[in-house]
Amino acid sequence: RSRGLGDVYKRQSLKDAFRLAVDFTLRCIEVTRTDPRAAWYGVEFERALPMLTERAKALEPSTP
Repeated sequence: RSRGLGDVYKRQSLKDAFRLAVDFTLRCIEVTRTDPRAAWYGVEFERALPMLTERAKALEPSTP
């Protein structure tokens, strides 16, 4: 069964959801800041998606 990321967020505490959101935002800023080719507008959120995906996978319940 496929689950969307929103479904993953629903299974965690508000504190943990905020922590993940802040960590993702900071990672977006970090990867953009370190890229000399980054545009002057926006952040390169696509490059931070692997971190978000890994953290979301860790939230998934284990299946026997």
